[in-house]
Amino acid sequence: MMKRVLGLGMLLWAGSLWAQTPVTIQELQCNWDSTYASTYFGQTVEVSGVVSTDFGTVAGSRSFFIQDPAGGPCSGVLVFVPSSAGTPTVTIGDSVTVIATVDEYFGNTELAVANVADITVHGNVGAPNPTVIVAGVLDTTATSSYAGSQPDTAEMYEHVLVEVAGFVADTNLANGDWTLTDGTGFAYVRVNGNYTYNPMPGDPVTVRGVVHTYFDLYRIQPRSDADVIVQAVHVSYAYARGTDQVDVLFSTDIGQAQAEDVNNYTLLDSTMTNAIPITAAAQDPNNLKRVTLTLGQSLNPGELYYLISTIPSPAETTSFYGLLTLAQIQSDTAPGSDSSIWSGKVVSVQVVVTADPTAISFTSSAWAFFQDPGGGPWSGIMTYAPGVAPNFTVGDSLLLVGEITEYNGMTEIVNILYWEVLGQNAGVVADNVQTGDVGEMWEGGLVTVSGTIQSITGSQLVLDDGTGPVQVNADTSIVNSPDVYVGGVATVTGVVRFTGGNYVIYVRTVNDVPVEESMLPVGSGLRLLTPVVRDGAVVLAAPGRSSLDVRILDVLGRQIQEVQVPVVNGLARISGLRLAGGVYFLKAGDVTFRFVRLR
Repeated sequence: MMKRVLGLGMLLWAGSLWAQTPVTIQELQCNWDSTYASTYFGQTVEVSGVVSTDFGTVAGSRSFFIQDPAGGPCSGVLVFVPSSAGTPTVTIGDSVTVIATVDEYFGNTELAVANVADITVHGNVGAPNPTVIVAGVLDTTATSSYAGSQPDTAEMYEHVLVEVAGFVADTNLANGDWTLTDGTGFAYVRVNGNYTYNPMPGDPVTVRGVVHTYFDLYRIQPRSDADVIVQAVHVSYAYARGTDQVDVLFSTDIGQAQAEDVNNYTLLDSTMTNAIPITAAAQDPNNLKRVTLTLGQSLNPGELYYLISTIPSPAETTSFYGLLTLAQIQSDTAPGSDSSIWSGKVVSVQVVVTADPTAISFTSSAWAFFQDPGGGPWSGIMTYAPGVAPNFTVGDSLLLVGEITEYNGMTEIVNILYWEVLGQNAGVVADNVQTGDVGEMWEGGLVTVSGTIQSITGSQLVLDDGTGPVQVNADTSIVNSPDVYVGGVATVTGVVRFTGGNYVIYVRTVNDVPVEESMLPVGSGLRLLTPVVRDGAVVLAAPGRSSLDVRILDVLGRQIQEVQVPVVNGLARISGLRLAGGVYFLKAGDVTFRFVRLR
């Protein structure tokens, strides 16, 4: 567990304590080489500071930031805690001491923690104040007033909690990011799912957040709505919350009387001639920017609607689509193409989480997978949200708002605007699919396949149940298990991703590859010796018996054949089976085995 107090006994107990070098954050961050890597790279150090972001809310799901209380240049650093190290319990304002190895990751100096026991919390001293800077400090282009000293000037504020005031400039950047200018240059602001403001050029805005290097640019990462202070009133966006509810997000807090007056809103259908009755408007007491409208009739899935709000002056119109299912998004494809017709559109969906960013340990922390409640073909999708640190986990029911895109043949949700956990333990459904059928209709979905292991290469398996091969990507700890071997039978559950021209199953955890029970000894003394057959017989070891009554069932449990076979020299051979390729079950008394018939 993580240490909450510091005492001699604890110090002696911490085995790595004597190996580290005590350094300040400023020493760590203001001493760099020609590549801007810290000169402490690779060393184990002891660093103290105050937590400036909650764990898992900024720049990935396994990190938090600390800084010197006084702020200023070189006063902040990112702390990375891999899942193997445990999960720390830290909150903004905690005074901590961290023992970790200095690492460089995509241009960011990080403290990589080996075990949460190496994070000591001394108590909460209050949230650190942001360091006020001008936009040009973070601008490494020729437009900056600090161009002559860049990127040194920007590097000094890497991971520092800063505040920049100015006006919204460019809103058409990759991943929805935008820039802020105050005349000294342009500061990039990440769209990371932590705030609801939809930037509009010319808006006067004050932004707070930690500076994080992302694709070689120094970008401000806001921590919450409170970090984006907007002086102008706009409708940021609207989205379908359900079939008869719509959420409206404003750029700034709205007075309750104004927010809850239904006369301030008009909702029109796609023809802009028919009004949808609004029966109530309720402001979110925890977020005064959000208003939920209750409607007098249901919205049509996927229909375009227009919301007119008179709260800004003059009135503003925004559009949104009725609540969609993933099956609609995935199956509505352009003629002659696998690309969704919803690509480029912002949609809202109610989904169940099948893989959160921490579920697949060997893949990108920006990935998550979802399914429609109940699963089925076309019902899954993947999101790619770098820098977004979600608070949802596998099994959560989720309201998700984001943009549909096509990336290398994969339909994805990107530029996440909003998510909300609606419930937990909603029930995750893995659909049973034949290996040869893992294709477009299962893209993004959670599936279970069974088959013989054709090959093992690195962390990849190839399975075939007789209908065709499918590639499976798994953690090396799973692939290297003695229960996983070429010729053996495996049952695998995972999410499907299109990559390298193939549909690949990504295993989430070791529980997704259970040990094949038919290969283990059973109390009856029976043992299946041929889990995979092509033209030969299915063979059982049956010591001490003269004959055996056997039933063959298909994958749906329907009986195909019943035979009595003699046992010769302890072996029962079931031959002459007229079976198509696929997975079958063999029942001998109370014992059930599974085998695969190859084509």
